[in-house]
Amino acid sequence: MTTPETEYDYTISAPSPVEEGGQVEFTVTRSGSGSASTVYLATQQLTAKYDSDYIPLSETLVFEANETEKTVKVDTVSDGEDEGEESFYLNLYKTLGDKESGNFAAQAIGDIVDAASEEEDSSEGDDGAPEEDCPPCNKGSPPWMATFADMATLLMAFFVLILSFSDTEVRKFEQINGSIQNAFGIKKIRPTIQIPRGRSLLVEDYSPALAQRTVINDPNQAPINPTAANLIRRTGEQENKFERELEIVREALYSQIQSGVVQVEAVNDQISVEVASMVQEQVSEAGQYSDDQSEAILAVASVLAETQATVASEIYMSISESPNLLASSSDPNVGEGEYYNNADRRSRIEDLRVELASQIEAGSLTVEKQGDLIVISIASQGSFESGSAELEQQFLSNLSDIGSAVSSAPGNIRIEGHTDNVPIVWSDRFESNWELSAARAASVAAFFESSLTIDPTRIEVAGFGETVPIDSNDTALGRSNNRRIEIKIPD
Repeated sequence: MTTPETEYDYTISAPSPVEEGGQVEFTVTRSGSGSASTVYLATQQLTAKYDSDYIPLSETLVFEANETEKTVKVDTVSDGEDEGEESFYLNLYKTLGDKESGNFAAQAIGDIVDAASEEEDSSEGDDGAPEEDCPPCNKGSPPWMATFADMATLLMAFFVLILSFSDTEVRKFEQINGSIQNAFGIKKIRPTIQIPRGRSLLVEDYSPALAQRTVINDPNQAPINPTAANLIRRTGEQENKFERELEIVREALYSQIQSGVVQVEAVNDQISVEVASMVQEQVSEAGQYSDDQSEAILAVASVLAETQATVASEIYMSISESPNLLASSSDPNVGEGEYYNNADRRSRIEDLRVELASQIEAGSLTVEKQGDLIVISIASQGSFESGSAELEQQFLSNLSDIGSAVSSAPGNIRIEGHTDNVPIVWSDRFESNWELSAARAASVAAFFESSLTIDPTRIEVAGFGETVPIDSNDTALGRSNNRRIEIKIPD
């Protein structure tokens, strides 16, 4: 009778990992000793597809009675189908009967590492997973950035275009600025800069109401009297603008209206100027006006052109069939006793020349006709000292005769001062020829008012400096002629 073989436990130990194509040395340990035993050793490699390949060894492991472990060297192989890692198993089988009767010990001793993947393993991270390559970067800016830049550029160009079209009305801005100042008051003058405090929405540098400008740091509110000037300004009757413009035209054509040559009336909110025709004998057979009538019409037209620039109403001029408009005038202010006739008008300049004959012969003044005005030009020699506006004593008698001659003429008396182009250097009173010419004209006007009791409302004073010369300033004689006083009265 055969003694049954003792059952032993077997364990396998081997290094890990195991390289492909190399030799691995592993140890098979038996759990006990006492009798001999035989085992069959086989290897199994599992691929990624879980296909198995059994590689039997050429010898069996025979443990002697007192032997507990055996050392075996095995060549590692791979099926070659897949790259990467494969599991390597070592299996032990009993030798009793069929070698394939049962697997009583199996242990994975490591992974077979493909030699082709060693370089890839060296690039793996700490977790063993290979790093993924980032996608290639695109060249140039992304599409959204180019679109955004184009939109920003177009918007900026659009806003610049709008800004160029904008127009700030200075007058409206000043009105708004003035209304804001009236609402919040005036700014105080403070020598020190104070830190603003957030106790009110209004700046504390402004008073709460209208106040006069003052250097005192306590402006008071300006009281408004609703029954005085403010009430009159809001409820009082204003002058009719059209009537005022009509009076301006009548004043401009005062001498022509006096002589009966012109009639000024208001027709349908328009100013109508009617010029009288001359007597029939002054009209030629061809129907053309004579030189005298043409000159009169041109004079009226010239005055109307200047007056139209100062009034808003339209002025219409027409030629009347009547030789004299005094009888047919509807103006209540027109009367035969108030105006001179044509003969008087034509002899007025001759009367002035007769009254001022001595001064004309002495060369101190000249009397000429310019358009519808009579101009008396007084030389500055003997009238004023150089650079001064004080009247010479010997000139007062001549000036008195001139004032008496022009005071009887109707209309306003215009006094104009003129100088040469030599600048003023040695004068503490006058800084320019403008001031000197105006002061000389004012001295003549003051003499007329004080000595001859001429109504000051009839006197007009103007200073032109060297802007209106009558001769060249390159010669001494020309500069002497330009230094003059001109007295103008209507013809």
